[in-house]
Amino acid sequence: NPEILTKAASNLVEEGEELAKNASFEAAVDKLKKAQQLDANIDLNPQTEELDNAPKVVAGKLTAPFLVHQGKRLVMMNHEVKEAIVAYNKSLKIAPNLQISAADWYKLCWYGSLNNHAKDVMFACEKTVAAVKSPNIGFRKGARGLARTLSGDYKGAIEDFEAFVKWTDNSKEKSQRQ
Repeated sequence: NPEILTKAASNLVEEGEELAKNASFEAAVDKLKKAQQLDANIDLNPQTEELDNAPKVVAGKLTAPFLVHQGKRLVMMNHEVKEAIVAYNKSLKIAPNLQISAADWYKLCWYGSLNNHAKDVMFACEKTVAAVKSPNIGFRKGARGLARTLSGDYKGAIEDFEAFVKWTDNSKEKSQRQ
């Protein structure tokens, strides 16, 4: 009965979505593939306007933001820097077009540096600075300055701290901090 198959496929899509949102990427992909086996024309992500029919892409789009959130929690609350880095990197692996915000990169940079992993999180510090296109970048440079200091890049740290001090002297920029 095609109607029963369509309903079963829809249920599998819902299960796949829940798995993806809980960082079970591989299990989500499996559920979405099974849904396609039951209904070749099923939309794997009914929340979007376009027809989504790529299980890995759909699962990645749903799982990746959760992994970034998980990474932030790991670094901020548990001080598990290496595990946080793994979560961020996995999010980009499964969703290469994911746009991680400057604020999210900042958290990995700042808390990673504070927890003796400045060299390990330097890539996040660079990304937080690169992600901000406005003149009030001083806030982000302050975090990178900390990481540079702890990594032994004193010249780079001085440049960043000078930008940070200049930023703190500008009350308009501070109030618009991103």
